[in-house]
Amino acid sequence: MNFRPLYLAVIQFVFVSTWTLYVVFLPELLLRAGIEKAWLPRILLIDQLLMVVFDFGFGVAAARGMQRYGRIAPAILGVSLASCLAFLLLPQAGSSAPLLLGLTVAWVISSSALRAPLYALLSRHAATSERASIAGAMTLGIAAAGTLAPWLGLQLKGLDPALPFVVSSLVLAALVLPLAAAERAAGIKPDSSDAPQTNPQTNPVPAGSFFILLLAGALAFQIFFNLAAAPGYVRHFGANALVWLMPLFWIGVAAGSLLAGPLARRTSPVAGFTAGCILSALAALLFQYGGAAPLTPIGQALGGIGWGIALCSAFSIAERYSTGNGGARMVGALFSMLALAAVTRIGLNLAGLADTALSMPAFLWLIAGAALLVAMTRKPPRDNRQVG
Repeated sequence: MNFRPLYLAVIQFVFVSTWTLYVVFLPELLLRAGIEKAWLPRILLIDQLLMVVFDFGFGVAAARGMQRYGRIAPAILGVSLASCLAFLLLPQAGSSAPLLLGLTVAWVISSSALRAPLYALLSRHAATSERASIAGAMTLGIAAAGTLAPWLGLQLKGLDPALPFVVSSLVLAALVLPLAAAERAAGIKPDSSDAPQTNPQTNPVPAGSFFILLLAGALAFQIFFNLAAAPGYVRHFGANALVWLMPLFWIGVAAGSLLAGPLARRTSPVAGFTAGCILSALAALLFQYGGAAPLTPIGQALGGIGWGIALCSAFSIAERYSTGNGGARMVGALFSMLALAAVTRIGLNLAGLADTALSMPAFLWLIAGAALLVAMTRKPPRDNRQVG
């Protein structure tokens, strides 16, 4: 039995849960440090900007490390343990604003090691059919953490942050410890010939165009879930129902992550991304204009299914823009686009444009899906490995 997908899903679940802890307790940590509450969204914006830069940077570093040295697990392990330490120490910053902000920056930057590099490490020897399962596992872990986030936030209210930060840091550190030994046991060498050689001719658009479409889809997700879901639910069901209704989108994402692999094997990742985006666009229309209360949660759940399929498919598409170990760089670019979408959503909120943006998800998802659908019917570009 191959445990790599399960292992990746568990790590992502714990890792994303640390972000839930961070968001829940950040207002209290800022208050202790004497930082005004108005800085909260600006700090979250800076966090995402750092991820835009360092998710891609760590992907590039992982690709070069695998090509030159063969092994990158010791580096991932070292940076991840440093990240866990920085996260563990956040509640200990107390009244020192510089220390709190410094630890936050160190944690955000180093946490990038657990996205593109970890994915690249666990997928580098996987067969093409198995890679869909690994992409699905990463998405499933993220979805599981998102599903529990509202309940977790409710349970943590009023608690001292020290214990949750210590426990989550130690659990995550324990999970990444086996990485180096597992890679060493695999006998990996520089420029290993067993790194899957992908075919860049299978993607119908240049890499730069695809990442722009991915950004559109990711921004649709950010607005649909983070800006539109809660007001829509409150309007029909009241605020007390949010803890039970908000997870529906992530349950849909989890279902989509399980459907993406079989769909990709029967068709292609490009077809999966297209179908997922179009399904999410229709779900967004249902959510926004359906009117009847039952259609609100149905729209969110269907939107989650579509985005889960699209996101899983995006991993496979991104890797195909580079051969061998270079896939890590493209997966890093994928995570950068996801972070850039979060930056845009927070920026819209800060600019007072959140209400104006509520009608955008259906349009953005439709553009992302329709553009690839049209491209699928045309002859692929001569060399779509060139970014932009």
